[in-house]
Amino acid sequence: MAAIGNQMLESAQPTDVPGKGLVSCATGGFGGVAEGAAIYSEGQGNNYGTRIEDNVISGSFGPALDINGAWGGTFRKNVVSGNTGWAAVSLYGASQWLIEDNQINHPANEPAQPYHPYCATGPAGGNSAGIFLCQDKDADNLVTNDNIIRNNQSASFYGILSVGADEIQPYWAPRKNSFQNNNVFGSHFGCADDFTPGQWFSDDNLWSGNNCAGTANTGPTYF
Repeated sequence: MAAIGNQMLESAQPTDVPGKGLVSCATGGFGGVAEGAAIYSEGQGNNYGTRIEDNVISGSFGPALDINGAWGGTFRKNVVSGNTGWAAVSLYGASQWLIEDNQINHPANEPAQPYHPYCATGPAGGNSAGIFLCQDKDADNLVTNDNIIRNNQSASFYGILSVGADEIQPYWAPRKNSFQNNNVFGSHFGCADDFTPGQWFSDDNLWSGNNCAGTANTGPTYF
């Protein structure tokens, strides 16, 4: 799948249907995605070769990008603003993605992740994120490993939130991901990582060259 150079505006907005109230693909039971994301991809480790580049994505009734178990895509050079839901860019059970050179501005007052309770809360509570990674199991290839998140500008409540269910198993959290040269200026809370170094063998996430705390080369808060 490829989406290149598009204007994706007001995607999946609800419609007022007489006698039914507000209906959208989030509420209408028409086979749509849970939050009406602008772009949604689902799988169990399936690599669809997805390329999403040079788009403007704004005003969606949900995240701009919501990945649920699909692997191996590229999300690059997109301008993302004013969407709704728990994150602008959401990777759940998604590995080997490249998230690069995006400009992300996501409302800081959106609710937390509603479908995966272990991923709903960061170190400053349950709040929305610009870039969000979640893993709460390891069955069915639903792991969030080996992603590259680099050169993004990401502003929301959390600039970057990587979170999992390590309360259950120490390896049920995003691992072996690389966060490089991201700037979260404008976020209430910069970067947060639920996988503390040394938590499970050598599977640490790599953080390098990021501005997570208002100055260059500052890293995440571990929790």
